Amino acid sequence: MDKREADTLKGIRRLRLETHALEEMKAFYARTLQLEITDSEPNQFTVHAGGTLLTFVGAESGRPVYHFAFNIPENMFAEAKAWLRTRVAILRNTDGSEDFEFRSWNAHACYFLDPAGNIVEFIARHNLQNARAGDFGPQDILYASEIGIVVDDVRAAAEAVRDELGMRPFVTGMPDPGADFCAAGDDHALLIIVKKGRAWNVGGTIPAEVFSTQVVIAGDRDGDLKLAGFPYDIRIVNRDGHDTSRYRMA
Repeated sequence: MDKREADTLKGIRRLRLETHALEEMKAFYARTLQLEITDSEPNQFTVHAGGTLLTFVGAESGRPVYHFAFNIPENMFAEAKAWLRTRVAILRNTDGSEDFEFRSWNAHACYFLDPAGNIVEFIARHNLQNARAGDFGPQDILYASEIGIVVDDVRAAAEAVRDELGMRPFVTGMPDPGADFCAAGDDHALLIIVKKGRAWNVGGTIPAEVFSTQVVIAGDRDGDLKLAGFPYDIRIVNRDGHDTSRYRMA
């Protein structure tokens, strides 16, 4: 197994989200992003996004909106944007650029919306040894590496994530979790913990709200976190002892 293949065994292995636009979402992920649908039922479908099985379930009410990110090869940011540009409208930074540079993370990212209004991110993390040659394609959507978790108290949630899952604030030298934002984890898997109402997008028009979220992360230990009062099921599973890609979610 080469380093790139080993990299895809990390990250978020299962992700279960709700949507009010099930059929539109199914068409988008299968046709626009050209990902394989591995399971389809009347009220849900699962898409194979590299090392992640991403399930969308029909929402009983409301219009759920999430933020999640996919890792891509660290050297293919420009190629990924060119591929996306023929399929979706890429969101722009305040300076009009499609590029978002995170210097402390040593990463470049771009964002777009899916039919449900989810803020989807492609991120090239240059600390990872997952470069490849050739043209970008759906096979280069490696795995989900971020999911937003919306709470009332970011500091308390970050402490629970640290204690129960062993996921600490990302990037050595970062300050303690702020009042409205904390990224916890590593380059492979991050929980983006934000305060309810904080804007997800750069223009500040999409507020972070609470919606049912189930996550299974491949890690170095086992852990299970449920935040009181919130519809979250967040699990970390020792990748050496479990096939996390097959982990069943209710």
